[in-house]
Amino acid sequence: MLNTPSKRPSKTILVDTGSLCFRVDLIQKSNRFDVARVILDEQSSGRNSREGSIDDLFDDALGEDNGAWVTRLLKSKPKPAKEVKLLSTRVTSAVLDIPFLGDESKEEAIAIELETFTGLSVDGSQWSWKPLPSEEGILRAWVSQASLTQLMIWRNAVSAVSGCYLAAIFHPAGIPMDAPAQLEVWPGLVIYEESSSERRDVRGWTADEASAFADDAVNEAFKRDEMLIVLSQGKAPTQFQKGTILRLDEKEGRLKWAQQLAKGLDLLSRRLEKIPRLGIPKPELSNKELILRTTGIAALVSILLVTHFFFLKSSEERLTEKVATMRESFDEIADARKQKTELTRQIKRLRVGENEEDPFDLVAHKARMAALLPAIGSASNSSIAIQKLESRGVSILISGVSSTSRAPAEYVQFLNKSFTKSGWWAKLAKREASFVNGDGGPWTFTVSLSPMAENGELTAMNERGQF
Repeated sequence: MLNTPSKRPSKTILVDTGSLCFRVDLIQKSNRFDVARVILDEQSSGRNSREGSIDDLFDDALGEDNGAWVTRLLKSKPKPAKEVKLLSTRVTSAVLDIPFLGDESKEEAIAIELETFTGLSVDGSQWSWKPLPSEEGILRAWVSQASLTQLMIWRNAVSAVSGCYLAAIFHPAGIPMDAPAQLEVWPGLVIYEESSSERRDVRGWTADEASAFADDAVNEAFKRDEMLIVLSQGKAPTQFQKGTILRLDEKEGRLKWAQQLAKGLDLLSRRLEKIPRLGIPKPELSNKELILRTTGIAALVSILLVTHFFFLKSSEERLTEKVATMRESFDEIADARKQKTELTRQIKRLRVGENEEDPFDLVAHKARMAALLPAIGSASNSSIAIQKLESRGVSILISGVSSTSRAPAEYVQFLNKSFTKSGWWAKLAKREASFVNGDGGPWTFTVSLSPMAENGELTAMNERGQF
């Protein structure tokens, strides 16, 4: 039976199967999530996800889902949860086999293959992936991707309902069904999985259903009565003779699928951990918000400056009192001179590299610093702009802005080539999209430069310049 609490549910999940849209409300118990209700959007029922809409569901000018169904479902009574997740077949999802020898990062290899497969730039989209078991030399990845334009349409449609925000987006395929073998047929995607695998091993086809039904493992599963097939629309394949059919265009099928969806949520993270998850772009600030934030920052800076002034004034007074006291005490002056003499000796030992207790070579550090700026300049290109160099002990932080998401990683590679004999090692510490432009850019980044000893190992110096 469905649970129907009077208060808002813990989670609301919106689902677009390609032929209809519905809403699932979940309530969290001590050890599980339960389905509170499943609400069907009657206006979207029976449409074709690959064609136009029978109402205002799609904006033909943009070629995108305009999110009207999202707003309708969230405005349905009772009130939805504040946190909303969205599962849609408008998200491109596929299982890709990519030749991989380990010369590049897995993310870079997947990004290149994904652009070729979907024709959608990774800079103009959000994408994620889950690793799958594969043979040696092959990287098998379950990937999902959607354009930034589509994600922002969905985000704004959810935000249009008071008190709601969009937390994540997924393709609806891959919800575990508690069956020995499950086959899911979605618009443009068929996946198959056997639950007996130690690791999750999802197989996918995007060409047509016939490619999946011709697979030996799928055909063998068709003969067993433990097979479960999930149909988003249409009829079951003729090969399907035994087992169970779960149809999402039927009320009972939607409820059973929603119950499995609830079981798939992790209780600690409250997330769907087993399928690729797309993040949500940050909304652009309105003029009012910009003015408020700018005013707040200006006020904060003013307060900090005034506080700093009084702090310096107080410090100066304390220092004056301390100097006066030291002048009155010969012993204190003598101790200060001894300390100065000892520090002078230590500095001299550092300069000639004779300090046995401190392995840091000051001469080598001077050589590294001399080679630093020429190397940074030679690695620069038209895609990046360096804004600041900041010292952290003997390490250096380079901060800047790039016009593409790949430019910071390429800049690090160029730096490391330039630093081959200079004693530095570059690492991309941070890269963040600002979503000012339609492709998500520009991107701010931070590169960390760490000194290397003659044996090629990173030095053990901390941020304060101490070993």
